[in-house]
This record gives sequence, structure tokens and C-alpha cells, in this order.
Amino acid sequence: MSDHNVDLDLAFETRILVDSDILIDVMRKVPVAAFVLQDAKKHAPLAISVITRLELVSGSANRENLLQVESILRRFEYFRRNISSC
Repeated sequence: MSDHNVDLDLAFETRILVDSDILIDVMRKVPVAAFVLQDAKKHAPLAISVITRLELVSGSANRENLLQVESILRRFEYFRRNISSC
């Protein structure tokens, strides 16, 4: 028996991890970025990492931009990886 803690829901469900660059392009209204996300969503649920969230929140220039970022981030699951299982 393994001593590793593995979240079985994550182990058996595929997710597409979305990078901050794609989300920044979506906010900048780059047409191909929105298309990439829409197409990817057809294949698996989309997720972001805590690092992606940090990058976008810390890069917000003002409150209006932060509200836009938060609105976009709410649409995604968070990818959680138990470090002890690596």
C-alpha cells in the first residue's frame, strides 16, 4: 500500500491547464485566444493553477482591471496537485 496521498478525482479526470498568457490575451481581446479556450473546453474542463491566479491578480494595474481578472478567474476550476504524491 502506498503512503502517497492521491486525490482520486484528479487522478482519473482530465483537465486542461490554462496558462496566464492565454488569459491575458483573452482580456486584451485577441480573437485567437478566445477561440483556443472555446475549442479546448469541448475536450475537457478547463483549470488554472494558483500560480496563474497570482500572476493575473498581481499584474492588475488598477481596481477595474482586478475586477475583470476576478470575473474571468471565477469561470475556472483550480488545478490542485498534492506535492507529496510527486
